[in-house]
Amino acid sequence: MKKALMTLVLIGLGSTLLAEEATQEQLQIRAMIQEIKEAPEGERYMKMNAFKKQLRQMNAQNRQEALQELQTQLATKEQTQTQTQQRTQLRVNEDEGEGEMIRTRTQTRTQQQLQEAQQQLQMQNQIQNQNRIQKMDPGALGTTVGPKGGR
Repeated sequence: MKKALMTLVLIGLGSTLLAEEATQEQLQIRAMIQEIKEAPEGERYMKMNAFKKQLRQMNAQNRQEALQELQTQLATKEQTQTQTQQRTQLRVNEDEGEGEMIRTRTQTRTQQQLQEAQQQLQMQNQIQNQNRIQKMDPGALGTTVGPKGGR
């Protein structure tokens, strides 16, 4: 019974130590990946080489997990940059579209104002012509002129 209990305790301690070691290794890998992501392009290859050396010391499963995490993190960064560029281009296109709509509205409004001004000018010219005609012949407007000598 004591042997079984001691065996369970040792297994538990061993598992705990392995878990802590794996956790420390994972933290170290994550830190290295973050350094790779943030490194300027000139330094990035040195960080990748250090990462590869670390991978060689890992067991196959941990190595695979670390590589997957690296791929995910780097792909996410590239995707984020691409998405940001796409959103920026979309905003520029929308701004250009809005600018074009504003220009079109302004042109339409200006054309309407010009047409209204032309109509007012035509009305004023008609009124002036009617006034001139009435001054020349006060009875000319509103009456029908028949043959000479009669109405």
